[in-house]
Amino acid sequence: MNVKLDLQFLGHATVLVTAVDAGRKLRVLIDPFIDANPQCKYKCADFSDVNHIVLTHGHDDHTADVVEIAKLSGACISATYELCSLINKNYEGEFNYMNKGGEVHLDGVSIKLTHAIHSSSYQGNYAGEACGVLLRFGDKTVYHAGDTALIPNPVGGVQIDLACVPIGDRFTMGIKDAARFVADVNPKKVVPVHYNTFPLIAQNPEEFVNECREVCSSEVIILQSGESFTLD
Repeated sequence: MNVKLDLQFLGHATVLVTAVDAGRKLRVLIDPFIDANPQCKYKCADFSDVNHIVLTHGHDDHTADVVEIAKLSGACISATYELCSLINKNYEGEFNYMNKGGEVHLDGVSIKLTHAIHSSSYQGNYAGEACGVLLRFGDKTVYHAGDTALIPNPVGGVQIDLACVPIGDRFTMGIKDAARFVADVNPKKVVPVHYNTFPLIAQNPEEFVNECREVCSSEVIILQSGESFTLD
């Protein structure tokens, strides 16, 4: 099934993936950090038509607007069992309870949580382990690594069409580790995320481009907040 895929970077680690197949549109929002995100040009109301929200972990800069957007859109929230349970205490919406290694097929998209090394809490409570996310839409696969340190390839032999990888350092991989990670995962294309939102994670993405050229063949696509990249 040939799916047209659009990935829009919304700043920090927030991305919107839109898949179109035979005129049918499916929109998946990953780690919604919108209103308080200094890089984001949009408001929560702009995402009232998303179908799914996927969370890599519970930190506020990845979940701040999950409930508001879910209320506006009726989107199903996919995350670890612990994180879904915490959000469910204050919001009685639709949840897809998951954990690492499991894959769930929902409404035209397959969602699988992968390994990541990072902490995770939601409003001060333990929220399970941090994860990466694999999204499969027909013949296209998108991978969001979440917040993670350098780890061995967490997706095995899966061919990734487009990956989102953090490069901000301090809380996640820095540029050199991120390039090594990309070389191991070997996506066709990669978008750097989780950098320059705040001074503590200031990075020059062009340095990431240069590092990747040294160690892998993946094409690096630098997106400014609000910009998109389309896979046909």
